[in-house]
Amino acid sequence: MTLARSSVRILPLIQRSSVGLRSTKIASRQGITLPNTTRRIPVPTCSRHRYFTTITCLRNEVKNAESFEIEEGQQTRIVKFDQPYSEVWAEFCQRLEREEPLTEFDYISMATMIKWEDQPHAVRRFQLLLREMNKRTGMEYAFVRVCNMLIHIYIRRNDLKSATLVYEGMVKSKVEPNEVTICTLVDGIAKLGAGKEMLQFYQTLADRDGMPDSTKVYSKFMNVFAERGDVERCRGFFEAMVKKGLADDGAYTYMLQTYGAAQQPESAYALYNQMVESETKPSLSSYYTLLETLRKHRKKKEMHRVYQDLLRSGLEVNSSHYTAMGWNPKQTLAEMHNLGVVPSTRDYNSFLNYYVKQNKFPEALEMFQTMQQEKVEPDVFSYGILIDAVAKDQEQPSSAAFELYHDMQSHGIAPDVVIYTSLVMACSREENLNSALKLLEDMQQNGVRPNIYTFNSLLALLARKKQKEENDLDRADLLWNKMLKLGIQPDTRSHNVYLSLLSKFSDDDTTQDNREKNWYSGDEMSAPLQKIMKLYKHMRAAPRFRKYRPDFISYGIVINTLVHCNQMRKAMVVYDDAKVSRIKLTTASYNEVMRGLSRANEMAQVMNVWHDMKALKVLPDHQSYALALGACQTLGLEKSFETIRAQRQADFDRLLQLDHQMHDRIHNSFLQRSLGDTIEEMELELEKID
Repeated sequence: MTLARSSVRILPLIQRSSVGLRSTKIASRQGITLPNTTRRIPVPTCSRHRYFTTITCLRNEVKNAESFEIEEGQQTRIVKFDQPYSEVWAEFCQRLEREEPLTEFDYISMATMIKWEDQPHAVRRFQLLLREMNKRTGMEYAFVRVCNMLIHIYIRRNDLKSATLVYEGMVKSKVEPNEVTICTLVDGIAKLGAGKEMLQFYQTLADRDGMPDSTKVYSKFMNVFAERGDVERCRGFFEAMVKKGLADDGAYTYMLQTYGAAQQPESAYALYNQMVESETKPSLSSYYTLLETLRKHRKKKEMHRVYQDLLRSGLEVNSSHYTAMGWNPKQTLAEMHNLGVVPSTRDYNSFLNYYVKQNKFPEALEMFQTMQQEKVEPDVFSYGILIDAVAKDQEQPSSAAFELYHDMQSHGIAPDVVIYTSLVMACSREENLNSALKLLEDMQQNGVRPNIYTFNSLLALLARKKQKEENDLDRADLLWNKMLKLGIQPDTRSHNVYLSLLSKFSDDDTTQDNREKNWYSGDEMSAPLQKIMKLYKHMRAAPRFRKYRPDFISYGIVINTLVHCNQMRKAMVVYDDAKVSRIKLTTASYNEVMRGLSRANEMAQVMNVWHDMKALKVLPDHQSYALALGACQTLGLEKSFETIRAQRQADFDRLLQLDHQMHDRIHNSFLQRSLGDTIEEMELELEKID
C-alpha cells in the first residue's frame, strides 16, 4: 500500500472517532497584522547562535513516553518494552487479539517504538493502534499523542499532504489538536512547504479559533519566519505575543538575535528599551545578545549604556558579556578583579576556549596556570578543552595530551567520554592502536559509555594505518559489533571509515589472472569486496531520516574500489545509484569511472560520464580532459574533440593552479616523511649512545 492510499484511510478513521479530549486554552479570534513587505536576512546567519528555540516534537514524545502519568492515577505498562521491537509488537498484537487490558502508556510506548524504527509498515501499524484505541474508553490523551506521531512520520517521509489530512481529520471529528500537533505541522510546512502555505495554515487556525494561547506555538511561527529571513512577519508574531502577555525572556532574546542577524542594531536597541519598561526584564542572555549586536555595528555609546545597565541590574556578570563586547581574556580578568567579581571555573573555561579557537595554545596554557594560581579548581571541561586542542595540534606530541590526562586524574577529576575520544584521536596521529584500545578498556572499567565519535575515531585509526595487518579486519569487526551491542547506531562516517578499511583488503583474494581475465564482467569477488557491497546495500536501503545514508564519500569509496578490482559492471550500477540519488561525486571519482571504462573499451560510456560531469558543473582536471579527448579520438568525434580541447585551453590557468597545489602537497608530504625519518634515526643514535 502506498503512503498516499494509507493517508486516505486515516481520515475516515479519525472522523469516526467519538473520543473527547481534554480542553486546552484557545486563543480569541484576534488576527496578527502581517505586513506585505518583508526584509530578508541570510538564513545561515539567522540560524546561528540561537538562544530561543522550541523543543522538537520528537523529543517531546520520547521524553513524555518515559515519564507518562495519568492524572486519575499512575498506571504502569503491561507490555514488556525492554525486548526487541519484533517481540514487543508480537506481544502487543496477542493482547489485542485476546482483548486483554492495555493502558494509555502501552499505546504511547508502542507508538514511540514504531516511530523510532520507522519501517515501511509503520503507517499501517499506527492505523491499527488508532482503530484499537477507538474501541476502548479512557484513551483520549493517548489518541492525540499517536496522531501527533503519525503526523511526524509523514513529515519525516516528506509527505506533507498526508500529514495535513491527519490534522484535518482530527479537527473534523472534534478530536482537538494540542500545541504539539500544531508545532509538528508547522515544522512540516517549514521543511516541505512555502511561506504562503505557512500563512494559510495560520489563517486557518485563526478562523477556527484553533490558535492556542501558547508561547511555544507563537514562538514556533517566529522561528520559522526568522529562519526564512522574513523579519517583518517574525516581528508580527512577536508583537501578538506581547499583546497576549505570552512574550517571555526567551522570545525577547530571540527577537534581539533576529534583529542582529538582519543588520538592524537600531531595532534591537529599541526593543531593549521596550523590554526594560515591560514586566519582562532583560536576562543575561538578552544582555549578551544585544551587546554583541551593538559591538558588531560599532554602536559604542549604546553598548556602554547597556553595559552599565547590566552592572546595575544585580545580575551576575560573567566572561561571556565581556567577550560579546570584544574584550580579550586578560582585559576581562582585570575588569572582573576591579569590580570585585571572582572569576568562576566556567569563566576560565571560556578564556581557554577563546585562545584555543585562535590557535594560541601557549596563551591557553598560561591561562590554565593562572587559573591554578588563583586557586580556581579546573573541571573536566577545562581539561577537555586543552586535551582536545593538543590532540588536534600536529605540532604538539600526543604525549602532551596524556600528561594532561594524568594530571587530571591526580586531581581526582573523572574523565568523560569527550576526554577519552580526544585521547583516541591523539593515538591515531601516531598510529598507536594498542593505546587506543587500552583507552576503550579504561572507559568500561570507569563506567564511561563510549559514543559514536569514540568508535569512529577507533575505526579511523585502523583505516589510516600505513601498514595493514591481517587482524585489522578482525579488530574492525570487533569494534563494529561492540558498537551495536551498546545500542550505538553507526552513522554515515562510521560506514565510510569501515568501507575505506575494507577497500585496503578488497583485492587480497583476487589473483592477477582473475584481475586481467574479464575487466568488464568481473565475476571474481574477494571476501572484503563482498562485505563492501553488503554494507553499501545496507546504507542505500536505509530510510531517508536515518543517519547512515550513503553520501558522496560512500559512493566514491565503493566505485573506486570496484573499478580497482575490475568490477566495472557493478561499479556502473553504483554510479547509476548515485545519479538517481542526485549525489555529486568528486572529480577523482568521475576520473576513476572513466579510466575503468576506457580499459574496458567502453568509450561511448566514457563520454556519457564526461557529460554527467558537465551537467553537474564538476570541474575537470588534466586526467578528465585526457580521458575525454582519448574517447573522442577512438570514437571519431572530431567536433567534440575540438570543443573539449578548446575548453581545456580556456581552463589553462585553473589547471596550472591545480598542478601547483598538487606539487606543494607532494613536497610537504615528502618533507614530513623525511623529517620523521630523521627524527627516528636520531632517536636510534641516542639509544646507542645511552
